[in-house]
Amino acid sequence: MKLKKFFRRVMPDHDAIKSMHNIGIFRGILQDPNIFHLTRRSASGGIATGLFIAFLPIPGHSILAIIAAVLLRINLPLTLLFAWTTNPFTVAPIYYLAFRTGALLIGESVRPVNINIDESGFSSMLTDIWMPLLTGCLLFSIVSSACAYIMVRILWRYSVISKWKTRNSRLKF
Repeated sequence: MKLKKFFRRVMPDHDAIKSMHNIGIFRGILQDPNIFHLTRRSASGGIATGLFIAFLPIPGHSILAIIAAVLLRINLPLTLLFAWTTNPFTVAPIYYLAFRTGALLIGESVRPVNINIDESGFSSMLTDIWMPLLTGCLLFSIVSSACAYIMVRILWRYSVISKWKTRNSRLKF
């Protein structure tokens, strides 16, 4: 599995984290070896959790991803990487698609929304779009994280089985 080798090379090892002196209060949390190990469970959990967080219409994806990775003891770098699926370049099309999907699911008609920069215009616009947007975002979060979790587990298992078969075929004379 070439991706596994790439991530092992890029991610810091446990000894490098122990030797960091500038991490302060996070030393105890970041020294947990489970949040940097790359196993089938930690990789699939990290990718699924990152994708789930990515599609939520809330600020602070990175902070939420770090907290989730530490609490769930899954791969922190993968969780952060996939939490940034919605970044400043992709957030508008993703949330627009989520809004349209949510409106379709709850049977609400999509009507033009007037965008006013002042406070009252923003709050009235938010009351118009919050339900379809939240419905679509939750659907995207659940479906993408479930599909990613299953796919990573299947691909990881396939990779292990193919390595076993290759190893066994080399051992036979």
